[in-house]
Amino acid sequence: MDEFNKIEKDAIGSLNRIIDQLEYERDYYECDITMEYSPFEEDVKLFCDNFISAYLANDEKKKAFDLLVRLVNVMAKNECEMYEEDIFRPTELLTYYFAKIISLSNGSLKNRIHNWMYSFTKENEESLIANDYFRVFLEGKLIYHADKYYTNYADYKKVLSYYKP
Repeated sequence: MDEFNKIEKDAIGSLNRIIDQLEYERDYYECDITMEYSPFEEDVKLFCDNFISAYLANDEKKKAFDLLVRLVNVMAKNECEMYEEDIFRPTELLTYYFAKIISLSNGSLKNRIHNWMYSFTKENEESLIANDYFRVFLEGKLIYHADKYYTNYADYKKVLSYYKP
């Protein structure tokens, strides 16, 4: 259990660093022509692959959900400063992880995630995150991009296409 406690501590530290940089450093989420991915895109991917995956492997789905919600709320708050291309990969990846948690969950957590997504889309009607990703997912439409950013997820297409309202 000590190993998972260290993972939890590292996850919260990583999330706090992402949030801090997202709120205070504009160049953090911008990608120039010399970069394949912005530092924000890379950090979100590493955070999800290293920590959210670890939570799921340890059957800590509720904690994984809570961390993702925290990150999405900060992204939405700062979205007006970003361009669509700055957020589409991280948001799509976060949608995948929400869907992954739903696919592994029982009724109460599954309902909680759906309810949160519906509330988020209603409260953030002007948000690209809400309209272009969560609403589309909740409508049962496929969200899928063939991009190297997602190549290590064998179940990516299946997870994002399973939900039907």
